[in-house]
Amino acid sequence: MPGPGEWFSLVDAAKACGVKPPDLSRHRADFVVLSFYKIFGYPTGLGAILIHRRAEEILERRYFGGGTVEAVAAEEDFVRRRSGAAGFEDGTPNFLALPALAHGLERIERLGGFPALEAHTHALASHLASWLRAARHGDGAAVAVVYGWGAPPAGRRAASWVRGQGPVVAFNLLRRGGGWVGAREVERLAALRGIRLRTGCFCNPGACQLHLGLSAQDVRRNHAKGHVCWDDNDLVDGRPLGAVRASLGWMSTLDDVLALQRFIEDSFISSEVEDGNSAIVLASPHGLSNSALGTELPRVEEIYVYPVKSLAGFRVGAWPVSSTGLLYDRHWAVLREDGAVLTQKRVAEMALIKPSLDLKRGILTLTSQNMETALHVRISEVPSTGPPSLESDANFSGTNGSSQKCFQCGNNRTVETTFDVSDLGVAAWLTRALGTRCRLAVDTDSGSRKGKDGSRISYANEAQFLFVNKASVDDLNRRVSGRAASAGEPFAPQIRPGRFRPNIVVGGLRPYEEDEWNKIRIGGVLFVSAGPCQRCQMLCIDPSSGLRQGNEPLATLATYRRREGKIVFGRLMTFHGLGGVQGSSRRSEASADAEPEDTSAWPRELVDTGAILRSGSVVEYEPDN
Repeated sequence: MPGPGEWFSLVDAAKACGVKPPDLSRHRADFVVLSFYKIFGYPTGLGAILIHRRAEEILERRYFGGGTVEAVAAEEDFVRRRSGAAGFEDGTPNFLALPALAHGLERIERLGGFPALEAHTHALASHLASWLRAARHGDGAAVAVVYGWGAPPAGRRAASWVRGQGPVVAFNLLRRGGGWVGAREVERLAALRGIRLRTGCFCNPGACQLHLGLSAQDVRRNHAKGHVCWDDNDLVDGRPLGAVRASLGWMSTLDDVLALQRFIEDSFISSEVEDGNSAIVLASPHGLSNSALGTELPRVEEIYVYPVKSLAGFRVGAWPVSSTGLLYDRHWAVLREDGAVLTQKRVAEMALIKPSLDLKRGILTLTSQNMETALHVRISEVPSTGPPSLESDANFSGTNGSSQKCFQCGNNRTVETTFDVSDLGVAAWLTRALGTRCRLAVDTDSGSRKGKDGSRISYANEAQFLFVNKASVDDLNRRVSGRAASAGEPFAPQIRPGRFRPNIVVGGLRPYEEDEWNKIRIGGVLFVSAGPCQRCQMLCIDPSSGLRQGNEPLATLATYRRREGKIVFGRLMTFHGLGGVQGSSRRSEASADAEPEDTSAWPRELVDTGAILRSGSVVEYEPDN
């Protein structure tokens, strides 16, 4: 056993073993851990720990598993563990993956052994690090800060600092104006180019704090502001909370490094990035017809309601407005057993469930090509200020459900779930339709969840309404087609407004004229802007199938619609009551609203409110000065 003051050393050689395993005859260690995945790229989950014989005696496990004991008594505290490695291998070894190791080692020998791998990866990493350190914006300002390749951090002696970091290059990017680029922004945009980067602190808090200048107080303060590992908060008060890491291996090539360089040049050094913070194309009359330049009034072309979050929506000619958005829009959600809100990102079959709402009968109907029968859910009352209760309305028994916590976009909320006792219940129908155990939920906190502008919302992500400009979609399609042609691709996907899951589609505007909106009026309904809508990978999902189709249109949007590190498209709006717009632009001198739509089938209390949107209505707006 070790004496007083005696230390044992543990070396994490997982990454080093990929190109230059440590020489244990020169660098004595008591414990060395390694990952075969980081050496060969396969298989995952297979690693090893090397234990010096002198250190074995200090390992006293407090538990044991199958195959690690010589004898054990059930009724007494008696156990004798096996000696050596057998005493640490709980359960069945991964014998199906172990044969791959021999082939991996053979492959490395054919390439010239670990010295050849080290030379190859060091050449790539040093090339990338040198390029990042030399890259400059148009005004001569640095593009990147590289960690570990060059001068030591403040307070560290050069002799004690390793100048190279093996096959890894860690860095952060700087905008033209000197501000930091968030690491998560870099990661998301790189993924659209097929480049996989890692971001954050890489489970190394000491190095993270050292290089980024973060104190323990900073870490505590950032956590109090909501930052946790794996979230999307990459900047707090303009300071980076992590870095970007490019890891190179024996299979990496110079072309891979050059692709990363081109991505950085195109996305962060491009001449389009004029203000150091955004790459936004605003409304422009260039190439537009006269009808889009003011001779034709902008009007509502399409209205969509999405009763259940992430299921399909349905188009209507007119619809009531409630205190949380369009009536019953994103009012229900499908929850997993653990309370997480399901979306098409995880469950593609959600796109195949088609909803409809009968306001007169108070019925939500769901149909799916995976199901022979439809599901009918009865709305027991029409809400005036908050959400309704929910009852089943089919040939089965059910109850109104029970409250539970659910998780959506990192937020906890209280919801009411339908809770069925029959195999033909709501939960059973959804489980069979989606192929995963789930249930339907409805808010019971009367829209207490707040949007980005503080307004009350239901299961919408950011705001009550999403408006999309048809001319902006047309311009996007031209850009997508142009990029496809430049790349020699024979096919470019046609993006329809419905891909953006809007509530309102407006025609008769210039492209991106919606960026100028502050307040708008449609009929007698007044809306105020909640800012641009941040877009994510959901845009790459085909709404007709729920399947992802490449990286468009997000990849094209990333080239010209970035603001504050986010890709944006469409305008978020909030219901602001009934009234007019002061000093509105594109205003009609006479009433040019749509022909009245038959709302006689609606409950009278909905018609009497006057808060109704109709297709064909004129859109008046007050510019955002």
